[in-house]
Amino acid sequence: LHDPRLSSLGESQAAKTNALLLTLPKIELIVCSPLTRTLQTYLLTYYHLVQSSKLPAVPLIIHPDVQEVCHNPCDVGRPIEELKRDFPMFNEELERFRTTFGDEEWRIKDRLESFYHPDRIEERA
Repeated sequence: LHDPRLSSLGESQAAKTNALLLTLPKIELIVCSPLTRTLQTYLLTYYHLVQSSKLPAVPLIIHPDVQEVCHNPCDVGRPIEELKRDFPMFNEELERFRTTFGDEEWRIKDRLESFYHPDRIEERA
């Protein structure tokens, strides 16, 4: 599957982390990858707690360097416009992502010259 959504097990696991999030020291920033399942996880966890007034809002940065390093279809992201349709609450963050990283290079993982090819992980680090 290309950039799949969370499974029902994944949704359940994400929801269970809310209790843990409430016990952590002050969170000042959240960084997640542009993959669908990570955005969903954020929605089910921190974003949910902010919406229910249990935690304060903090900046969210969507960054390609924290995405999976494989080039399997499940680990390759979708175009920003598709993500914006599925996650309209992140339009601002996704537009900032597009302006900073573009909309293609971060999704190309099967060509060695691509910065996001799995063999270049040490170079990125």
